[in-house]
Amino acid sequence: EKAKNVWLRHIRLQPDQVSEKSGVKLKPVSGLKGVDYLLPENSPVKNTAWVFGPIIKLLKKNGYVEGLDLDAAPYDWRLPPVVSEQRNGYFSKTLEQVEQLYKNNNNTPVVLLCHSLGSKAAHYLLNFALEVKGRSWIDEHIHAYVPIGAPHAGAP
Repeated sequence: EKAKNVWLRHIRLQPDQVSEKSGVKLKPVSGLKGVDYLLPENSPVKNTAWVFGPIIKLLKKNGYVEGLDLDAAPYDWRLPPVVSEQRNGYFSKTLEQVEQLYKNNNNTPVVLLCHSLGSKAAHYLLNFALEVKGRSWIDEHIHAYVPIGAPHAGAP
C-alpha cells in the first residue's frame, strides 16, 4: 500500500468531521517550526517545500527575534474553527499570543501574515476578537491582516 494512503487514513477524522480516530491524537507543531517548511530539517529537498521558511529567515536576518516580535499560531486545519476553540481554546490562546507580542514590542500593533487556509482562520480570529474583546481591542492590537494565497473565493 502506498505511504500516501496510509498517511491519509491516519490523519482523517471520524465521519462526524470532529473526532479523532481511536488511538490517534494529532496536534499542530507549535511556533515557527509549525509554519516554516513542510519537510523535516534533514530532508535533502526541504527547501523545495517551504511555507514561511524564506520569510522567517529574512525577518530574522533583519533583526526579528523568535518569541519576542516574531511568532506563529499553527492550527489543526482539519477542524472547523468553532471546534478548535471548544477543543483547545485555540482562538483565545491566539489572542493572548497577540497581546504578548504587542506588550513585548512597546505596545506596537501586530501584523497577521497568513497563508492559504490560515487566512480564513485569521479572518475567523478577527471576528472572534470582535465578539469577545471588541473593536477597540482590534484597533489597538492589530496593525494589518495580510492574507497570502487565501481561498477567499473558495477552492477549485
